[in-house]
Amino acid sequence: MYQEKTIKTYLADLASDKHIPGGGSCIPLLGALTNAIVRFVVNLSINKKKYQTAKAELEALRLRAESLQNNFLPLIDRDCEILDEILSAWKNADCTETERNETVKRAIDFSLTICNMCFETLEIGLEIAKLENRMLSSDVEIIALLGEAALNGSISNIKINITTLNDAEYREETAKKCRFFIDEGKKIKNKIIDLTNLQI
Repeated sequence: MYQEKTIKTYLADLASDKHIPGGGSCIPLLGALTNAIVRFVVNLSINKKKYQTAKAELEALRLRAESLQNNFLPLIDRDCEILDEILSAWKNADCTETERNETVKRAIDFSLTICNMCFETLEIGLEIAKLENRMLSSDVEIIALLGEAALNGSISNIKINITTLNDAEYREETAKKCRFFIDEGKKIKNKIIDLTNLQI
C-alpha cells in the first residue's frame, strides 16, 4: 500500500513505464496534502490571542481536515485498483459490454466521491482564509490552488472514462455534477485568493 511506502518509492513507480499507478493516483495524494496544509495553518493560528473567539470553530475545521486527510490517503491505492479493473475489462475479450459499463461507472462514481471531498476541502479553505492571518497568506493561497487542482484532476478522470458509456441519462447527470464542481470550485478558489490579497 502506497500510504505505507516512501514518497521516493511512489514517485519512482509513477515515473516508470508501468500502467499502474497512473496520474489519477496523484489526486487523493494532492487532497491529503491540501488538508495537511489546512491543519498547519490552524495549528499556527488557534492559540494566538487574535483568534481566541474563533477557537472552537478552528478546532472543528482542524478535525474535518484531519478526517479528510486520513480518508484521502487510502484512495491512492483504491485508484490503482480501479485503474487495474478498467484495463482488465478492456483487455478481457470475454468481458461483456454491460460488465465494462459497470466497471466504468464504478470508476466514475469513485471520482465523484473524490470531487465531493475536494470541494469540502475548498470550503474549509475558505473558512480558513476568513481568518486573514497575513503571516500565512501564501499557505492559504496554496490550499486554494491545490484544492482546485485536485478537484479538476478528478474531473479529468471522469471525462476520459465517460466517453466509453452509451448511457445518455447517466452521462448527462454526471456532466451536470461536473459542471457544478468546476464552476463552484473556481468561485471558492477565487474567493480564497481575494481574501489572501497577495500581490506581486
